[in-house]
Amino acid sequence: SYTYADGYSAGVGVGNSVGSVGLSYSEKDGFGASASVNIGDNVNLGVNTSERGRTGVSLGFQQKGAADASGYRPAQGFGASIGYSVDKDGKNGSANAAITYTDQEDKNPGFSNTGGVTWDSRNGYGVTASRSGVAGTNNFNGNVAWSERGGFTSNFEMSRNQSLYDKEKARKEAERRAEQQSANNNEGRN
Repeated sequence: SYTYADGYSAGVGVGNSVGSVGLSYSEKDGFGASASVNIGDNVNLGVNTSERGRTGVSLGFQQKGAADASGYRPAQGFGASIGYSVDKDGKNGSANAAITYTDQEDKNPGFSNTGGVTWDSRNGYGVTASRSGVAGTNNFNGNVAWSERGGFTSNFEMSRNQSLYDKEKARKEAERRAEQQSANNNEGRN
């Protein structure tokens, strides 16, 4: 991605029901890393740091909905988070907090909408809205936000869901083999 204030940036991460890890790079902050762990079904604890930027910790809570056929429980209902970060020299601490509400769409399973209010000691009070979901074998997340000192921001992320991609690839291969077997069986009868 690119912003005028921060320059170019990119990141990659992996995660599962236990937690997640990620690596990033930005022109402004250099290389960075993040990790989080899920504590139980509703609580998440995270840490992050960057080469020239900030180091921080976060704690979040999110209500969950009913489990789907695979056992996955999507976010549904109220969530809250708090965080704190400091500059590399241990100065200029910054605190943040958010209260959100997430609603899963009945008409489009796998899609959710989230809205909330935020507070950050640097940017003041704000509001945020996002939409996320799965389209084919891709995950996506779009977000717009406004804060009193930070102004408007927007973000869009899209990534391949490797698990769904592998399942779709295996399904297509099984169909191809079944068609080949059927064709071979029909040849043998003629």
